[in-house]
Amino acid sequence: MIFNKKTIIITYLIIGLLLLASFFLSYLVYSNNYDHLSVILHYSPSGVDFLGSSFQIFYLPAIGSFFILLNILLSIYLRKKDSFLCQNFLWVNVLISLMIFMIVFRYFLINR
Repeated sequence: MIFNKKTIIITYLIIGLLLLASFFLSYLVYSNNYDHLSVILHYSPSGVDFLGSSFQIFYLPAIGSFFILLNILLSIYLRKKDSFLCQNFLWVNVLISLMIFMIVFRYFLINR
């Protein structure tokens, strides 16, 4: 794959949209929780495993955003030294943001 500015812009756009959707779904779970005391954070076939405060729903997107920012800074630093490694950092960011979105979407489905 050719590493050009269009690829970088599209990659950042995908990452940004997935993180924005994750924070939006987290907000929907937070706002639909009337008592703001607890939300289901993990559910298994045997029942609810882990309850947490409704604000904990924002922890995963926030921590994921921190690691994505760290990867972006590393890819900018390595851009001139090794283009292939820089590409790998960018595509790993897409995978991280996709996994965050899928987990937050699961939170949304469990708590609606």
